[in-house]
This record gives sequence, structure tokens and C-alpha cells, in this order.
Amino acid sequence: SEKEGVCEQSVIDGKLNISLTKGQQRVNNGLVRQNTLIMVAKADGASVVFKNTCAIAMISVKGNNPVVTRHLYVNSPNAALSGAGTVDMTSDNPVFVAAPIDEVAANNNVIATRYSYIDIDAKGTTITPGAEYQLAGYLVMPAGTYNSLSFELLSTVGDNKQYIQSYAPVKDITLNVGKIRPLNIT
Repeated sequence: SEKEGVCEQSVIDGKLNISLTKGQQRVNNGLVRQNTLIMVAKADGASVVFKNTCAIAMISVKGNNPVVTRHLYVNSPNAALSGAGTVDMTSDNPVFVAAPIDEVAANNNVIATRYSYIDIDAKGTTITPGAEYQLAGYLVMPAGTYNSLSFELLSTVGDNKQYIQSYAPVKDITLNVGKIRPLNIT
């Protein structure tokens, strides 16, 4: 909500300006937390029809070294995972389009990494990757084809944080509006 600083919104010329949060909480009783999933509503006769404008990645994890995991980061140097964008509410098929960000970091001339993360431990629940796939959580992302997505698991012990595993699939990943795309991470 705006009060919690999750997003600020405005409407100009039929376009909804809004922001997709980077940090999304893993919940036990639903897909995503309030105001993470961007939807628009249009009147259709006497009823109102809501339409999703984003895609959802359903991420599951398995690994050889079981360890309690607190966060799952999804990174991409060339696709917007979060941040400001617009939805054309006059379209029959509204899509959240993320605004471009600076591709080059000013300090060292490298491509800036864009990321979102699932806060796995937000409800006191953790995952322990093992031999079988376990659901890490659902991540709302702009629809599109993502190149070079990488995934990093972060464990926390006291005040110490440690990346415990990273995985980068070889092929591109396409996410479609209103669809849940399973992503199994080894």
C-alpha cells in the first residue's frame, strides 16, 4: 500500500503509473502479498472485470546441500524485474511495462543488475533445499522474455548473511501475462 511505501500510483491519459516492489513476501495462504500483483478493472456492462497485468514465476528449489534459506534473489542484467512502470488501462489486454533503468553503472561502467527477491522467512517459514523440489515462493514480474536470469539463495545466521548457491539456466525464460510459470531451480 502507499502507506507502507510499497507503491505510489497516478493515472494520466488512461495510463496507470505504478511501481512493482523488489521485495515480495512468501505467504502461506495465497500467491502474493497485497499490492504486489498489479491488476486493472474495466466496466463490462453491469459488471467489473479485473485483469492481471503481470506474470507470475512459481519458483521451486532443490540441492545437494540442505540448508535453511531466508531469501531467494532473482537477478537479470537485461530485463526489468521490478520498479516503476505503466499500464495502459485503455487496452483490451493491459500489460505492465517496466520503465527502463540506466544500463551502465556510473562508477565502474558495468551493466547494472536488476533484481527482485522472495522473503522466504517473512512468516516464520523457511525452506531447506534437498533431493526433492520444494516451493520457494511466487514472484510477480513484468511479462516478457528474460535472458540470463540467475537465482541466488541467501541464508542468514545471526547478523551474518551468506549466499549459499547460485544457478543460471542456459536458455531464455518467457513469462506471459496472467500465467503462472513453474521454474525449477537445481
